[in-house]
Amino acid sequence: AGLVRPVLGFYPRARSCGADRWGPYSPRSRVFTPRRDCAGCVLEDCRRNACMETVNLVEARQAALELLGQAS
Repeated sequence: AGLVRPVLGFYPRARSCGADRWGPYSPRSRVFTPRRDCAGCVLEDCRRNACMETVNLVEARQAALELLGQAS
């Protein structure tokens, strides 16, 4: 956060691994989480984090371009 670098964060819905706990803390950041409702997930039922496959990569790419000031 102190370097104010652009950051894309990809986090599962499990609270122990989530963005609320681990950041990113930069004002120039975007957070992406799965589109599934995994309320109460503790990763015990989903060891592979397959839910992360539901993150929209087109949106992530657009966010990266915006953070880098290269959005079209």
